[in-house]
Amino acid sequence: MHKFPFFLGAILISTPSFAQEFGSNSSELEANDDAIVVTARKRNERIVDVPLSISALGASDIEEKASLRLLDLANSVPNLVNISNGNDSLSLIVVRGVASQSRVNAGFDSGVGVYVDGVVQGKLYSFNQELFDTERVEFLRGPQGTLFGRNSIAGAISITTRKPQFEFGGDATAQLGSYDERRISGFLTGPVVNEKLAVSIGGFRTTRRGYITNVFDGRDIGNIDSVGGRIKALWRPNGNVSVLLSADYTYEDQLSPAPQPISGYGAVTGRYKTNTNLAPIAKRELFGVSGQIDWTTSADLTLTSITAFRTASSLRNNDPDLGPLQVVDSQKKQDQWQFSQELRLAGNLNPELSFVSGLYYFKQEVDGYAASTFGNISNVPAFLRGLNGFTSGTVGSESFAGFLNADWEALPRLTLTLGARLTYERQTLDFLQQGFPFVAPSLPRETDAGSDTDFSPLVTLRYKLAPSVSVYATASRGYKSGGWNLDNVTSFSITSFKQLRFNREQLTNYEVGLKGDVLNGGLGFAFSAFQQNYGDIQTAKLVPVLGGGGALVAIVSNAASARIRGFEGEVSVRPFRPFTVVGTLGYADARFKDYRDATAGGTPLVYDGNRIPNSPELTASLTGILRVPVDERLSLGGRVQYSYVDGYFQDRDNSAALRIPSRDTVDMSIEAELDEKFRLAFNVSNVFNNQVPVFVGPGGFGFPGVGANQNLQLSLPRMWNVRGSMKF
Repeated sequence: MHKFPFFLGAILISTPSFAQEFGSNSSELEANDDAIVVTARKRNERIVDVPLSISALGASDIEEKASLRLLDLANSVPNLVNISNGNDSLSLIVVRGVASQSRVNAGFDSGVGVYVDGVVQGKLYSFNQELFDTERVEFLRGPQGTLFGRNSIAGAISITTRKPQFEFGGDATAQLGSYDERRISGFLTGPVVNEKLAVSIGGFRTTRRGYITNVFDGRDIGNIDSVGGRIKALWRPNGNVSVLLSADYTYEDQLSPAPQPISGYGAVTGRYKTNTNLAPIAKRELFGVSGQIDWTTSADLTLTSITAFRTASSLRNNDPDLGPLQVVDSQKKQDQWQFSQELRLAGNLNPELSFVSGLYYFKQEVDGYAASTFGNISNVPAFLRGLNGFTSGTVGSESFAGFLNADWEALPRLTLTLGARLTYERQTLDFLQQGFPFVAPSLPRETDAGSDTDFSPLVTLRYKLAPSVSVYATASRGYKSGGWNLDNVTSFSITSFKQLRFNREQLTNYEVGLKGDVLNGGLGFAFSAFQQNYGDIQTAKLVPVLGGGGALVAIVSNAASARIRGFEGEVSVRPFRPFTVVGTLGYADARFKDYRDATAGGTPLVYDGNRIPNSPELTASLTGILRVPVDERLSLGGRVQYSYVDGYFQDRDNSAALRIPSRDTVDMSIEAELDEKFRLAFNVSNVFNNQVPVFVGPGGFGFPGVGANQNLQLSLPRMWNVRGSMKF
């Protein structure tokens, strides 16, 4: 099963030896003139000089992969997995065995931070955005508490979109594909006032039929129907000041994928089918405005202000019994707004000392509503028929932070980095619950509040072996906010929302690495090994609503700690000018270290040594890219990518019945480009139509005539598209 990843590992491990043949002579280790520049540390730096685990994919990578959305890029990043089950607006992101949370629950925050042009996306349904005007995406692995702050305990994903230009230009793309896929996108930019004011506008429209058939009503689900755009204005009153204003909007109306009952209640045969009475509606609406001001002084200092206001709404239906009868239907709705203000000062105090410092303010409110309605059918007990229960209310958070990150070249080629962030956060709750007789208690409207102070430090040593080759060692820390578990309460022992509060969790990362970019871009490599100590994990014990069936709720507490050890490698080799090979390999052994659950009563359940749920041990990819000039105007190219994700458990028990098997996929594309302006490409994902489970689990309901069932959901089938684009 692991033949390919270990073969790839041999390639990655052998690469430093290949580099060492050139010794430390800087003329032989020729730097890359076109090195990738990133802003992972809030300033422009070559990626090879950044002493942390980071992967960056630019606009050309996104176009070559025919990527529509952020998480389409996940299989090109080591130790990063997108467990979305085809559900684009509610993805579970796992970085080094640490997962973001994937539940629409107003009381939870994510452990992965996603940022667009420096602005945090406050809720997980804002994460997986379209890439129609993207310049670059940076994936930072490990806690980013010092510079990115709260809720980046697993890592941070930073999206940079294109800025307006003072020369007229743009592009347009049209795409047709399988399942009646239709997509158009465009970008236009140019000056309004020469050298003073420029604007840009971009947008997209995407539709695609669903790939799953609901045999209950014959409808296709798992579709795409989204539209959005972004407009920017860049004002440069003089050579030292720039003002960038931006506004964006996205709307999506989807019938999300649903599992297929394969045995028991409502079972159907075949593949890519389901049998649910409730349309799995998944809608989201995103809107935001921001302003960034940069002022560079004569003293080589830059003052930056980023002010932003955003809203996000999510509406989702869910059929808890996963079957054709109207046993119980659920709906969740959230409306979120946030305001953030960041003020940064960065610069060089002398040739040996540079720094980034700042203040940060964030305020957010989330209105949440979650309802369950029992059907008016004979299978439902008479005392529950037609009844509606719900939780409803508001969760607020407000945080203040100050941070400093400084690089000091203590000795020639040796740099010490010290960083720290101090955060104060206050959270508030105003919630109520209307319950069901004998099933769930009614809780009167209640308010609660909590506060926390966190100190997240960072220490790094970096030594340059050559101008573009360095080794580093780092220790860093991050934290994820506490909150309240606001799923429907079904235990009558719960009499107050205060009992549902859980505390923050924290993670400390120890890492060593080697990275380089030499032979003028002919060889690039990045290797790291790490240990992460993960404490006070917010763990959930799932309990049945009615003592049986498939409807579950979670009781959350800070009940566990874990230790995660692993390594990562990325290599890019260009053996000759038209051909490039890129390989990635990630390994993460993520296991509970101390986890005992006494919530079930009696003898505590012990999970020490078990793997953390949804944490694959191995991830790998190998990509070959070929570009061949036919003549001065025409070039032909192709791209093939193999990617691998190891199997993983869905539960803390590490049950064999709930284990997801490993999966490997091959994606490919061929293209023709004319005059570097016109491009025609044919793309195929999952070339060999490898259909493997991405979800397995029980469902049904413990009512007469209903009973339990077993459910399965498969990975996306093979899909193709033809894309034509032009630049002007």
